[in-house]
Amino acid sequence: MIENCKIDTSQDGLVDYANRGRYTYTEIRPGSNLCYRQKIFTLPSLSKMRIKTAIHESVLDQIQPDQSVTIRIDTLPNTV
Repeated sequence: MIENCKIDTSQDGLVDYANRGRYTYTEIRPGSNLCYRQKIFTLPSLSKMRIKTAIHESVLDQIQPDQSVTIRIDTLPNTV
């Protein structure tokens, strides 16, 4: 059955695993049990992605509302 399983997507992108429960996170791995029509993952739109980060209190005075930033993601090293 595993050889017949194939997941096709309409676009390239980062895989965001779906959460199984409201407060728990379960990554889908080989051998995981799945249910019919269970959401396995999503491909988020990189053009609308938000970044949530922590900023140390010693540099808070350097941050202003609506300040522009440059973000690099380890998995996409040539993309800003």
